[in-house]
Amino acid sequence: MSPLTERSVNTIVTVVSSFYRYHLQRGTSLSNPIVSEQLPDRFSGFRRFIIHTSRGKATRRTIKLKEPRRRVKTVKDVDFEAFLETTDNLQFRFILLLMREGGLRVGEILGLLIQDLEFHRNGVWVRRRNGLENGALAKRMVEGEERFVDLSPEFMALLDQLLLHHTFDTDHLFVVLKKEARDKWGNSTYGHPLDREAVKALFRHYSHKTGMRLDECSQLTLADIEFGERSGRVTIRSGKGNKARTVPLNASARVALTEYLAHRFGGQPTVKAVAAARPPSHARFAPLWRSQKGGTLTTSAMRQMLDAVVRDAAARSLVPADTCAHTLRHTFARNYLAENPGDIVGLATLLGHTSLDTTRIYSQPTIEHLARRIEQLSQNA
Repeated sequence: MSPLTERSVNTIVTVVSSFYRYHLQRGTSLSNPIVSEQLPDRFSGFRRFIIHTSRGKATRRTIKLKEPRRRVKTVKDVDFEAFLETTDNLQFRFILLLMREGGLRVGEILGLLIQDLEFHRNGVWVRRRNGLENGALAKRMVEGEERFVDLSPEFMALLDQLLLHHTFDTDHLFVVLKKEARDKWGNSTYGHPLDREAVKALFRHYSHKTGMRLDECSQLTLADIEFGERSGRVTIRSGKGNKARTVPLNASARVALTEYLAHRFGGQPTVKAVAAARPPSHARFAPLWRSQKGGTLTTSAMRQMLDAVVRDAAARSLVPADTCAHTLRHTFARNYLAENPGDIVGLATLLGHTSLDTTRIYSQPTIEHLARRIEQLSQNA
């Protein structure tokens, strides 16, 4: 359980203090447990307009924790483009772009109706409506209030394409498109308006789906793997953007593959034994990773296996609990740059990045690296 923030503590103190003041003002015999301090008006920096009516009475102020100044967190263009690139859900891409281009809140987006779109003005109306099916509400607006948000003509043209596929019996712009979707009571939600929990689930899903990537790994065949005792490589034939690339295999990866294939072919865990036991050329397009039933191991199954390993390792404090396939990909990238400083082009080739700007995020030092550098400065001072 994470500790309460200063703002949360102050909110609790204010609510409890207001509760006791309410009852004390009505003659209830209670003692307020909230600590306050006396602030005489004549010593305060601010003099109220009606200070002459206080007759020297002191003002009581509840003692609170000092709240740190909140810094607004933003997303860099390169990070947003990288995240958007991993998103194959058309509706979710529109939601992300509405947040980015129009600055709309989640509640405002989920409350959009088809009639809120104005293509001749290139924008959308944000309106507060109570009683919507998905519970969406435009924050800080009163009933009937509205504002117009300008959007680019290109984005409005994309929204027009989205409407062509909208055949549901609802005016909500964003709906559940997964036919097997169910709510917590088991009722079908297909065609119903998207709610906040569904958007959160989409963020969680695509935050981990950037990770060689899991979907690339699940598509490998035996023909994509070539390795010997001193070298090896894997050919990724259908990477992101339908691009192919070749990635070298280091010694530890070659050893792991040898042990896995030896168990699969029923031979000795040596490179020569595995090479001799490999199937003929016409059968080498069989999937590299097989499920227990002999079929292809899916990306979803891989992610479940990795999650199980992470939970077990996290319980023994070996890895952070939020480790995922994408974390391993980040680790590889940072380790590569640590061994080959400045080789952004080589790393981009290995990761399958089209833009070097996407790869450069790995060259930024982490907090741990900065801490070690500062520690070395203090030792050398």
